[in-house]
Amino acid sequence: MSTWATTSILGEVFKERILQDKKWGEQNHSPFVWLGILGEEYGEACRGVVDANLDSYREELIHTAAVCVSAIECMDRNTVGVKLSKSPIDKGES
Repeated sequence: MSTWATTSILGEVFKERILQDKKWGEQNHSPFVWLGILGEEYGEACRGVVDANLDSYREELIHTAAVCVSAIECMDRNTVGVKLSKSPIDKGES
């Protein structure tokens, strides 16, 4: 592991988090919504690979990491003492 490389990449993720907050404001979603947002970003990273576009792939990985950070920030802000409820699928509901 290159400490400099890791620090540089984490700096990019931090910059992306700042851009996300400027664009969307503080985001407070349920875990299910966060997974949908994360899936969309992951899908865009996959598209970069399928299109053989490494620049897009890298950029979308940074976006994906920043969404993960934002989801953790939301969880830490909003779930002190809160129990995660199961999805309707887990309850056998449709």
